[in-house]
Amino acid sequence: MKQQKFGISKNGEVSVSYGQDIEEIEDGDVDKKLIKDITDEEWQQIESPMYILLLGMALVAGIIDTLFKNLIVILLLIVTKRVDKKLIKEKLTKIDFIKTQDYYREIINEYSMGELAYIDNFKISYPRTMIAEMLQLEKDKKIKLENGKIEICENVNLTKLNQTQIYIIKHIKNGKLKNIEKFELEEKIKQDALNNNLIEAKNDLKKQMIKKVISSIIIFVLMCLTLDRLTQINTENETLKFIILLIILSGVIAVVIYPIYEIFFYIVYMSKYKKDPYFRTKKGNKLNEKIEGLKQYLKDYSLLDEKGKEELVLWEDYLSYSVLFGQNKKIIEEYEKYIEN
Repeated sequence: MKQQKFGISKNGEVSVSYGQDIEEIEDGDVDKKLIKDITDEEWQQIESPMYILLLGMALVAGIIDTLFKNLIVILLLIVTKRVDKKLIKEKLTKIDFIKTQDYYREIINEYSMGELAYIDNFKISYPRTMIAEMLQLEKDKKIKLENGKIEICENVNLTKLNQTQIYIIKHIKNGKLKNIEKFELEEKIKQDALNNNLIEAKNDLKKQMIKKVISSIIIFVLMCLTLDRLTQINTENETLKFIILLIILSGVIAVVIYPIYEIFFYIVYMSKYKKDPYFRTKKGNKLNEKIEGLKQYLKDYSLLDEKGKEELVLWEDYLSYSVLFGQNKKIIEEYEKYIEN
């Protein structure tokens, strides 16, 4: 009989070709078996399950791919939140987490509103930081805010202003504050804080990462050892068997995911740390104590959140602080009209 060769074309059709005659196949001591011809009807019976199998494999592959991509996204979100919390915890001090009982009533004129915001919690809130800066510039007679327009006062000496204030004034066009880039503004604020010795960069990232890698390796080894011990447990109790099986399956998933999670953590942490490696100096921590006392004083006594600008003649010096610390939403809403993206 003739030897049959099978193939699948690009459009999915199965082809059969015939080669040289063969009579039999020897397989050790196994009896000789003749290879019989496969008819078209028999081949159709084989072809249909083959398509179903291929379709099923493609479906399973698609599900696995989707789950993997979703898992990566979820891990990145979790890691990013964890890194943000870790960095803030490293930067803040005890006074940031407790309600201070001490009040600070004096005006802090040496620093810009942006510097105070950054020293407070290492965050720049928009648009209230810009509005607070504009109110401070108005108070210092550098600009005028009238009828929905900003006017730069005559004879303003930019050399006597800090980087943040210069940046804001240079972006006043046609009576509006325009084209403010958040990243650029943050860099100006950080530069002012550096110039005033309120913050300093700590370059101990390598040391921190070495400790983190060592601890991660130890945790991973302990997870593997624990998983190995669980697989060696023998019991006749069916319920206990089921519980152990669930634990083992969870352990296998954890062992697979944990290294990926930690790698993501290292990458995100190093990226964010290098972008903002600043911590308060002793001078910065003392200023932060004043800020906390000032926030508490404004919150407990001034009732600034209930007042508009025209009602705050006696509180003029505190007006920009009430905006900066988010204690006067009324003025924030009123002055948003001066800002255009």
